[in-house]
Amino acid sequence: MFIYLSSTNFDLQVLLPIVILLGLAAVIPVILAICRIKFIPVLVIEILTGILLASFSSKEFFVNNNELTPFMEGLYTIGMGILLFLSGLDTDFTVLGKHKKGDSYLHISRLTTILLFTVILCSIGGSFLFLDFMNHKVIGIIVLTIIFCSTFASIVIPLVHEEGLGDSTIGKIISSYSTKAELLSIVALSILMMVLGMTKEQKPWLLFILVIILLIVYIFSRYLKLNSFKKISDGIVHFGVRLTIALLLGLMILCSISGVEYILGAFLAGMVIKSAKPSESNIHKLEIIGYGIFVPIFYMLV
Repeated sequence: MFIYLSSTNFDLQVLLPIVILLGLAAVIPVILAICRIKFIPVLVIEILTGILLASFSSKEFFVNNNELTPFMEGLYTIGMGILLFLSGLDTDFTVLGKHKKGDSYLHISRLTTILLFTVILCSIGGSFLFLDFMNHKVIGIIVLTIIFCSTFASIVIPLVHEEGLGDSTIGKIISSYSTKAELLSIVALSILMMVLGMTKEQKPWLLFILVIILLIVYIFSRYLKLNSFKKISDGIVHFGVRLTIALLLGLMILCSISGVEYILGAFLAGMVIKSAKPSESNIHKLEIIGYGIFVPIFYMLV
């Protein structure tokens, strides 16, 4: 029996890069805690660790012909998708809507919208400073504008809550702006990819299927909470987490095939799941999977 168990075509040494990356990801927070370094975000150290790893380690583990190996490329893609999914999952819809007069003297949604358009205009102006470095002027200006306007809400929003600013006016402004800016940049990048035909095959009609799937998930989980289905899901361990991961990867694949950025599907999946008001335990499990495994690996592979 054990002879058959040990007979495999898979070389376990392929897992060595993951062991190295996860080991470093586990050690970095410990070192920061021992040294009492609180002013440097962990992700910054993870990116610097990746640079050092690429400079001094054997690159055959991670890179082949100046490109990530297929295995590392897969981890990078999944990490990016989960990061954007968690970004959508961190969306606070209460700061995107109207507020009672007693809650705040500012209309946060209107203020952040005005701020976003102001940043877009400033980004367009700043992009013209790099015209001499562009082969395609119009495309270059559009891409730089998207880059200047984009934010990683999955980084910004957790920092807001860690500093205890979640319920404050400034915290709500930051959360609302970062969510709107990230969604706008992802949609704009996806549209640009379709217009330029950056993928080999484009099937834009698949985006309608994407929208339909998201609507079904939202309606089913928000309004059609059937008792029989709830009993089945309660009896299966981690049912919600499994279904969510399957939905995330499926939407990423669907977006990739349709010709747009796969991060669009990941971000929208996070927003829809959050709007359906999942249980705190499921959200916590998803955050453990993302921030505990795939996101640190992604930052080191950047």
